Amino acid sequence: MKKIYIAGKVTGLTIEEYQKNFRLATKFVEQQFNTKKVINPILLGGIQYTWEENMKLCIKELMDCDTVVFIPGWESSEGAKLENYIARSLGYNIYELKWSLVSDCFSDIHLIYGEEK
Repeated sequence: MKKIYIAGKVTGLTIEEYQKNFRLATKFVEQQFNTKKVINPILLGGIQYTWEENMKLCIKELMDCDTVVFIPGWESSEGAKLENYIARSLGYNIYELKWSLVSDCFSDIHLIYGEEK
């Protein structure tokens, strides 16, 4: 496994919401895959950039990965749908996180496309 990219909804959420989601997702993925090679796209761009500029930065990083992990709710994000399309087209392994309402954190991860590594 080269690197793992975290994908999820940003637009429409508060800064606090998406930062929390991506921070918790990064930590959970690092633990599940026993790696520090996790790309958190929130750390790549910023609010000073347009959506298009942020997506270009993210897609450049996505190209160096072979696995993508999606945060719940990604289906309503145009950016995450684009990242999903690219990842599927390139044969990446794609996982989806599950959120636990009881513990208010991610509780599980499952493969939705590709092969278990």
